[in-house]
Amino acid sequence: MTSSTTSTPGSTASTGSTGKPLNDRTKVLLAIVASFLGLVLLAKCGAATDDGSAGSTGVETTTAAVPSTTITATPSLTPSPTPTLAPAAESADNALAISTRIIAAQSALAATPGGAGDAGRAEVYIGPALTAANAAAKLQSTLSPEALADLPLKLDNNPVLAISRGTAYPRAMVVRALKAQTGSPVVLVLIATEGDNYRIHNQATLLPSGFSGRFDALAKGSPTPNDGAGLAIAPDALMTEYAGWLAFPRTADAPPASIANDSFSDQLIAAAKAQAASLRGVGTLTQAHAPVGAQLTIALAEDKGALVATVLERTDTYTETTANALTPPKEFSVLTGKTVIDKKATLKSFEFVLFYVPPSGPAQVVAASDQLVAASGS
Repeated sequence: MTSSTTSTPGSTASTGSTGKPLNDRTKVLLAIVASFLGLVLLAKCGAATDDGSAGSTGVETTTAAVPSTTITATPSLTPSPTPTLAPAAESADNALAISTRIIAAQSALAATPGGAGDAGRAEVYIGPALTAANAAAKLQSTLSPEALADLPLKLDNNPVLAISRGTAYPRAMVVRALKAQTGSPVVLVLIATEGDNYRIHNQATLLPSGFSGRFDALAKGSPTPNDGAGLAIAPDALMTEYAGWLAFPRTADAPPASIANDSFSDQLIAAAKAQAASLRGVGTLTQAHAPVGAQLTIALAEDKGALVATVLERTDTYTETTANALTPPKEFSVLTGKTVIDKKATLKSFEFVLFYVPPSGPAQVVAASDQLVAASGS
């Protein structure tokens, strides 16, 4: 492939590798393809500064150096002094066995494409996390060797951080893992419904800011106040505000007071601005974010706030404003079977975001990943 650049206001005329000026149609195609590549790369990334992202947050394709921080959240070593509290949903030994089984299955199936892989992953993941894992396997032909090697996970030392309190369903666990190739830390939220096994509900890469909260002792279990009681902001309200903050075109220059700035949103916003700028004169870009499903809240010890696991769907819509068609990047063609786009294309990604929400003050994103899961065009 020859190298070329597109013209920008105030720049000199673009040329291809032959040195001849590019015609208007060629420049339009290059700008559009460059924009799509940016959208796809962003959609495939994991935590913003872990992978140069999405990412995701489920599974992603680009990786970089391991963040300097580690997951320091731990269960309290102090046993519960209150015998009237309901016990944890699982014993510590059983929780470790469950986590070990799930990570082993995830590792074995992470890069297995097709029906066999999808069926196996349905025993490991649930909901949007399953959709994201299947999409990552389907897109593996577009991955670099290092990114492909990073799809499987391995357990970290003392992996079980928290177990929900009580025997009612749904039950939850918070587990830490590592990416197999780079060792980047990942936070998993496991869910079990009545009559079903634990499966991965949320998989997010730890941001460099880290997470150092302390959960209740594993034997005591951690409350799951999903109504947001005792928190600075209720989970549903948090997601509405965060989705609004991420929207593009931009509607505000700073996040709402209820949310601290974070590297994940910084990257999403910066990438959207860059993509829109590259399309000036040939197309438009919009991004909408919407919460998916219910948020899961796992309280920290001593009323110190909670970890809130959330999922959003991001819709990137590109509308071409010229009469030209385009050849999309490989990821788009793998998902849609289309090799040409005439007027409009839409990319959908799931964003897996874990917040620390204190009793007062702004909520903070502590882990995030996103994964391109669907595309369409006309």
